[in-house]
Amino acid sequence: MSFSEKHVSEGDSPGDLVFVLVAFLLCFAILIFRVQNLDYQYDELISLSYSQESWSSLFGIHWWSDTHRPYFYALQKLWNGAFGTDPLAVRSLNVLLGALCVPLIYRIAARLGGRDVARLATICLVLTPLFVYQSREVRMYPLLNLSVLVGTVAFLSLVDRYRTGAVAGRIAPLIAG
Repeated sequence: MSFSEKHVSEGDSPGDLVFVLVAFLLCFAILIFRVQNLDYQYDELISLSYSQESWSSLFGIHWWSDTHRPYFYALQKLWNGAFGTDPLAVRSLNVLLGALCVPLIYRIAARLGGRDVARLATICLVLTPLFVYQSREVRMYPLLNLSVLVGTVAFLSLVDRYRTGAVAGRIAPLIAG
């Protein structure tokens, strides 16, 4: 059995699911703890300002004027509309985005290195000061982290499907040209 097949054929055990759930909840608790007491930094005020712009401004002038595309600002705008604009409500979007990285890190590390590596990687993520800081800040970094991790999981899934032949018939003609 190859490395890839070993990890694909192993399902998640109940212990894995419990570990990921506990790590997710711990991460969420760490990130949300006293988050409403943090003062907004200058960059965060820019994010808040952009998220209060009209939709046409976000996807019109700000599409070209800001170095970051307005996806985060649009998501923050929707979030603020649903949950309000007090600091806890505003910051909770990124807390959630950060916590959603936990199961993805576990999945990637388990696929590449097994369960022990996955558990270590998950613990390291949850306790990394920069990850905690970014996931509490009203900026686009947690969305970026989550997007990269989703893309990595999708890529590894495609690799596994290709190796098992599930998509080889569709991809081979494209590669052959």
